[in-house]
Amino acid sequence: MSKLSKKKIGITGTIGSGKSSVTKLISKYHKTLSADEIVAKLYQDKTIVKRVNKEILNSVSDVLNKQQLSEAIFTNKDLKIKLEQMIHPLVKAEVKNWLDTNYGLLFVEVPLLYEANFQDLFDLVIVVVADQDKIIKRLSKTRGYSVKAAKQRIENQLSVEKKLEKADICLSNNGSYQDLVEKVIELLKTLEVGD
Repeated sequence: MSKLSKKKIGITGTIGSGKSSVTKLISKYHKTLSADEIVAKLYQDKTIVKRVNKEILNSVSDVLNKQQLSEAIFTNKDLKIKLEQMIHPLVKAEVKNWLDTNYGLLFVEVPLLYEANFQDLFDLVIVVVADQDKIIKRLSKTRGYSVKAAKQRIENQLSVEKKLEKADICLSNNGSYQDLVEKVIELLKTLEVGD
């Protein structure tokens, strides 16, 4: 790959599938960006926080209660849509700017890549998949979710089957962490050769 060439690769998958683990592994070798990190930075902006609190949580606070926000959007589809319409364009602009100003193999983790119509930003998309029982165990262990809460969050996203129909590459994450490391290294070799 020449110094000025680039390949833009999106990483997505359902909650708990291992997208962040894949992105972290890739970051050892290539430039990566996380849409969730962009959202976290946006939620530090007082203007955005006040707008989210006012329009989503019906609050005048300038501090965002993330647990309350999470509960609100996972129990009220209209509020979820309203929040996404507010935040997704800001995230997409940040992602586009990052892609436009960097070179090489560029990887961006976007949990709601298809739901938010980010696919047009990428040359190819990787979908990280795992069996639902493994996802539920991971969400219980890492985030303290009940089985019901985990299933609710999984159901709030586009199904893995629909993501796979649209994706270019499927990366299965049902094994050990070492299995995932080996799969990511093999994937990177393939992508690097393809340049």
